[in-house]
Amino acid sequence: MPITKDYACIPVECRDLHLPMVPAYAKPFRKHNIRGVGIHEVVKPYEIQRVTAPWHLASFTFKGQAKFSCRGRSGLIKENSVWVGPADTSYQYAALEDWHFISAALIKADNRIHFEQENIYKSLTQDITHLKNTVEAYLSESTKCQSGLSAAPTALAEYISLFINRELEPEEKYETSRNTLNLHKVWEVVNASPGAPWSVLDLADEMNMSIRQFQRIMKKTYEITAEQMLTKIRMNRAQELLISTEMTLESIGNVVGYQSVYSFSKAFKNFMKESPGAFRNKNKEIID
Repeated sequence: MPITKDYACIPVECRDLHLPMVPAYAKPFRKHNIRGVGIHEVVKPYEIQRVTAPWHLASFTFKGQAKFSCRGRSGLIKENSVWVGPADTSYQYAALEDWHFISAALIKADNRIHFEQENIYKSLTQDITHLKNTVEAYLSESTKCQSGLSAAPTALAEYISLFINRELEPEEKYETSRNTLNLHKVWEVVNASPGAPWSVLDLADEMNMSIRQFQRIMKKTYEITAEQMLTKIRMNRAQELLISTEMTLESIGNVVGYQSVYSFSKAFKNFMKESPGAFRNKNKEIID
C-alpha cells in the first residue's frame, strides 16, 4: 500500500533521545554532513511512516528486530545491521519486538549518491557496541558542559561521525579494502617462500578469485601483473643472496624458484639488465 501521509506511533514506554547538535562541541557532526543522531529503545507497536524528507535516515540496530518497506521492497532489520531510508522517498519501519537502534539523519552529499540509487541494508563491519557506548558517553558529557566548548563531547562527536560514515561508504569501497588487505597477505606468503612453485592460478586460488579478476586487482593495486610481482620478489631475494652469501648461482636459483642455472641467469639478466655474476662482483667491490 502506498504511503500517503506521515505517521508516527511512539508508545510512552519508549526511550527516544536525540543528541544535542547545536552547541560548538557538536561541530564534527556538521562537518561530516550529519543533521541529527538519536538513540532509541522502543517497543511494539512503535512505527514510523514518512512520505518524503530532504535527508537520508540511517538506522543502526544493536538489539531486536524491525520490519521495513521502501521502493516496493520489504524486509527485516536485524541486530548488527544498518538500514537506510533514502531522502525524497517514501518508507515505513516498525518494531517487531523490543528494538534498540541508533538513528542518523544525513544531509544529501556526493558520497551518499548511492542511497538514491539502491536500497541500502547490510551487516555492519564494525562493532556497534562502540557506537552505542560513544553515543551514551556523548549524552552524558553534554549534560556536564557549562559552555558550548568542550574537548570531551567534541572528540566523541568526531568518533560517532566517523563510525557512521565508514559504515555507509559504497559497498565497492569496502570490497576494494578487503581485496587489498588479502592481496598484501598473499604476497607476504610468497615473500616468505619465493622458491615454492607458485603459479598465477595458485595465487588467484589464495584470493578465491578467477585468474582474470585476480590480474585486474593486481593491476589496480600494484600497476603490474602477478607474473611481474612474482619475478620482482624472486629477483629481490636473489640480489640479497648474491651480495650477502657465497652461495653458488645454482643454489640461489633453487632458493628463488628456478630449476637450472640457465633459467635463473636468464631471468635475472632480463630483470636487472646484467648477469648474476656481474651483479655480485660489482656489489662485492662496493661492500669491500
